[in-house]
Amino acid sequence: MLFRSMEAYRVLATHVLKQEAEKDGQIKLVFRLATRRMPKTAELAALRAYYGSQLVRFAADRKKAEDVVHAGVAPVDTSVDLAKMAALTNVTAAVMNTPDAYSIH
Repeated sequence: MLFRSMEAYRVLATHVLKQEAEKDGQIKLVFRLATRRMPKTAELAALRAYYGSQLVRFAADRKKAEDVVHAGVAPVDTSVDLAKMAALTNVTAAVMNTPDAYSIH
């Protein structure tokens, strides 16, 4: 089940990376698609810090980035930067696992 979830997060992250060039725009789009609202200032700040840490992590360790993005069977878009894809996949996972993302208001 975890691999299917990570695959879905990666597919969404890839879509967002192709739509938005700026990091804040990427975070906001993931958040809006997952929760149907824009992130609050504190949420955006926390996600911005997490995204930055994940970018550093995956830029330094390509193997870990590959492990994240190759979960599942959906093809990996090789036109998208691997470290960014892995980092935004983890950001997407974080957002998708919040009550706002999995409950209907």
